[in-house]
Amino acid sequence: MSQPQLPPNLQNLVQSIQEPVTSDQLDMYAKWQDVSDKSYKLRTIVKAWEGQNAEERRMRKGFAIAIIIALFAQIIFINVAFCLIGFQKIEVSEWVANVFVVSVFTEIVSMTLLVLRYLFPKIGSEVMNLIKDL
Repeated sequence: MSQPQLPPNLQNLVQSIQEPVTSDQLDMYAKWQDVSDKSYKLRTIVKAWEGQNAEERRMRKGFAIAIIIALFAQIIFINVAFCLIGFQKIEVSEWVANVFVVSVFTEIVSMTLLVLRYLFPKIGSEVMNLIKDL
């Protein structure tokens, strides 16, 4: 192999580095760089996913507490109203009392179902599919 025509100070630097790079070494470096890039992408996705989940949990917790407080207030209200009707402090017809109690009970059950369904959804597989595509 012939030496390139370089100034002597540069030729000493070139010779002192190492032997010429082979194609196998280039392939190995390309594979290592690919793994490194995928690792960085994976760490970025997982970190963003963790941050998103923590924020969603914080938001859901706030909503759940507010809804539970509202449900307890409504339960107390219906119990007080039912007791006042029972002790005849409030005069309402029988069908109004029945409709009132049934409608409030239905509302409490539906709000509980909404909380369970939308504030605590099943964990999706979007992140796993994204990771698999890497």
